[in-house]
Amino acid sequence: MWLWLMQVSFVGFLGGLFTFIWRGCGRDGRLRAQGLWWLLFALCCFALWFVALPRIPRP
Repeated sequence: MWLWLMQVSFVGFLGGLFTFIWRGCGRDGRLRAQGLWWLLFALCCFALWFVALPRIPRP
C-alpha cells in the first residue's frame, strides 16, 4: 500500500506543481487566487510522498 501511496502522491505533486505554474500565474506574472489552492495541493502531496518514501522496503 505504501508503494501505491508514494506513486499517487508523486504524480499528484508533479500535476499540482504543473497546474500551479500553468493556471496559477497570469501573463503579467502575478499570482491568481486559484493558484494558491494548487500550490497547497502540491505541498500536501509532497508531504505525503515524503512520509511514504521511507516505508518502502529496499531490495
